[in-house]
Amino acid sequence: RRAPFFISGSFHTIDLWDGFDDDESVKVGREQLVSVLSRFPFCVRRESRNLVNEADVQRILWTILRSHYDDVLDEEHLPKVGIKQYRIDFGIRHLRIVIEAKFVRPNKSLSELQDELFADLLGYFSFNSNFEKIIFFIYDSSSRQHEWPPLISALKAKREVLDVLVVPYVRLE
Repeated sequence: RRAPFFISGSFHTIDLWDGFDDDESVKVGREQLVSVLSRFPFCVRRESRNLVNEADVQRILWTILRSHYDDVLDEEHLPKVGIKQYRIDFGIRHLRIVIEAKFVRPNKSLSELQDELFADLLGYFSFNSNFEKIIFFIYDSSSRQHEWPPLISALKAKREVLDVLVVPYVRLE
């Protein structure tokens, strides 16, 4: 299958993949992915310094994901939606899933973060996307666990959201 998209003033087409696993194995694979991502705090403890930005989080996530999946996409551009072209942090083709990483600083309002995450959903799943689900992976450098439940519930209410993983700050000694 091919899908049209518009870039640099002209229409192009891209190949769409249908996934190479049946629906049940994709479901099981997605559940295993959540388990794999939950190992993140153990990997952080092997770092030589504290994580200070989203690039640090993505570096560790890439290592974790690539050690388990051969078809990991890294910062892949999606077809343009309106005037904007979205870029996923990570995707796993055969699971048809996106992993969006966020690093939340203490001065970041969760309301602002919610706006960003819902905008990502719109861009990732509105047009010609080969993905069906998303996992939001949030590293909370402010360790404000008590504030997260309303945002997590709002995100999980969206059909595209498989899970929201919030990892509290891991302090290295």
